[in-house]
Amino acid sequence: MDDYQQEFNFINEISIDETVNTLFNKTFSLENNGEFILPNANSMFTEDIWDIKELYEIKFKLNETKSKLNNYRLNQWSEHTRKRNKAGAVLWFIDKTIEPEFITQAWCKFYEIVSRFPLISNNAIKNKSFTSVHLCEAPGAFVTSLNHWLKTHYPLIKWNWIATTLNPYYEGNSIERMITDDRFIIHTLEHWNFGPYNTGNIVEEENRQQIIDNCKGKNNIFLVTADGSVDCSNDPGEQEQIVTKLHLCETITALSILSNGGCFLLKMFTIFEQTSVSLIYLLLCCFKSIHMFKPATSKEGNSEIYVICLNFNSKIFANNYEIFNEKFNTFFSSKAIFCRDDIPEKFLQQIINCAEYFKNHQCKVILDNIESFNKNFKNINLEIIKKTVAERFVDIYDLKKLDNEDLQIVGRTKLAAYKNICSITRSPLDSYNERKVMNDLEPNCRLNILLKILQNVEIQEREYRFERDFKSFHKLWFTLGKPYRRIKSSKFVPTRILKTLNQSFEIIEMMKMCFHYPSEENVTDYLNRMCFNFTSTSILKFQHTNEENNYFLISEIYKELEKFVEGNNLILIGYSLFSQMNVGLLKLVARFFRQLIFQPDNKLGYVIILSHYISENNNNISRNEKNNFKQLVDFANAAKLKETIVLSVFSMLDLYETIWMRKIVYINLWNIKSFAKNLEEKIIQGNN
Repeated sequence: MDDYQQEFNFINEISIDETVNTLFNKTFSLENNGEFILPNANSMFTEDIWDIKELYEIKFKLNETKSKLNNYRLNQWSEHTRKRNKAGAVLWFIDKTIEPEFITQAWCKFYEIVSRFPLISNNAIKNKSFTSVHLCEAPGAFVTSLNHWLKTHYPLIKWNWIATTLNPYYEGNSIERMITDDRFIIHTLEHWNFGPYNTGNIVEEENRQQIIDNCKGKNNIFLVTADGSVDCSNDPGEQEQIVTKLHLCETITALSILSNGGCFLLKMFTIFEQTSVSLIYLLLCCFKSIHMFKPATSKEGNSEIYVICLNFNSKIFANNYEIFNEKFNTFFSSKAIFCRDDIPEKFLQQIINCAEYFKNHQCKVILDNIESFNKNFKNINLEIIKKTVAERFVDIYDLKKLDNEDLQIVGRTKLAAYKNICSITRSPLDSYNERKVMNDLEPNCRLNILLKILQNVEIQEREYRFERDFKSFHKLWFTLGKPYRRIKSSKFVPTRILKTLNQSFEIIEMMKMCFHYPSEENVTDYLNRMCFNFTSTSILKFQHTNEENNYFLISEIYKELEKFVEGNNLILIGYSLFSQMNVGLLKLVARFFRQLIFQPDNKLGYVIILSHYISENNNNISRNEKNNFKQLVDFANAAKLKETIVLSVFSMLDLYETIWMRKIVYINLWNIKSFAKNLEEKIIQGNN
């Protein structure tokens, strides 16, 4: 090897090493040695909203760089940045060599943080016991990552955990705001607190308060994590403003439940607005130190940073909580948290330096990615860097494989076996500018585009028949929740299709279009064609396009069954299968019949036929089911008095184990496709 080649290799090795070191060391620390003091609570939320000129200049420069991405299709850009992600091999390498329970990017980020900073306080280690609380935790990877770390480093510590998140089983929560992956949640529901109305939304005061109340009396909560975010793809330049209330709600909850000496981990993004500046100042006043850290496994091109707060002084916030919480609920949107003069200049200068530091890192990555995308440039060292990062991650954080699967919470094998195709989400296919153009179209044009998308769903038309399983039985799992107007998320409809359908509904309402699916005319035509024996067959009619008031739905079917004798049939037309309540109710009703048939019809969607009623006089199981149904009716009536609704009849885990459950998604897709076709025909007829 000649001298030139040796020098080139040496320089190349240095370049790779510097790149890897930079990736693992994006940190900015703030210390409080008693100089930063929380302002008087009475002065909070009294001053008009202010801003810091230097921070807005940094924000402008960052948004100027981010705006260069507006014409890139998000799926193509995501694929490009995925390939250029220097930490892109970490997940694969850990999965292969360590075999953790639930490997995700969040798992890696948390393991990196807990290995690097003393998140598990000395009090927890000394007591050999602590409870952690995890806010906005779906899908649960922080919990499994913490479990792996504890089992590796402190196996004798007695650890309990509580988590909350937007409830993936509450259909009033929108897809855009929620993580739909419930693989871990469904097996650990006893640890999850979704609030008194089962929404899990920590922005709602009643949900925060229930968590705080449940943690009262516990003096060993030494760790709170908050990993919340909101989909900002429609307004990426204002991500910080969009998520700021969520971050404050997470912080209020954490500071209200943490034990003295505990730690708080908060995901944030940029820190340009007065709300973020005030929030960090609040945290610095309450903790000995805070560290702004971007993990190596956090995507370099985004604004995500983690605020690690160490050594909590519980008295500081406790003395101000009541006033702070009251004023927050009243004045959040109209007043600044702190007066501008109450925040020291020394602190503000540190925040400006911190914002500049992370902005520079982010802009460099974005511009490098744009250049490589446009020029199809390939970094010859990239694969070496990826391999180096993965190996270094395992080495410096001392990652070890757990001795056996029993040390895991649910178990890797069990989680891998659980599948729900409706939880799969992908990046939008269009660019930010294309989405803006779509939103600017006339409503009828947008509706036509959406209906075409729904009609292009690939699904075959076929009939499904299921015989009654006399052996299977699942215990009732009644839950109630806050009423919602429309199903925004579902475990029985793929997320992208449901989102498109809901956009259609919004435009239909905007245009004040009257459309019933199925129509009364088509129902009458169907009944005439089928020539049912109406002395032994009852017909109940609903609307696929509406979620029925479920008190009515439950009582209507119950009253009908009360009249039934051996051999009667029940036909449900327009019965929605989007919600767990409706699916669970059908599962309960099906127990009274010998056969359940899903029969497709082009004008009605799937018609549900329950044939040959089994009288409770001839069957002990039917008698028990009747008692169960009566319990459901009573529960629904009680829910109505509380102005809530029934959310479930059986647990989701039990529903997934039902044989015909696997067909529900296909049935719903066919119904949606049929709905779109019928609506398009109505529009065409109306235009002629």
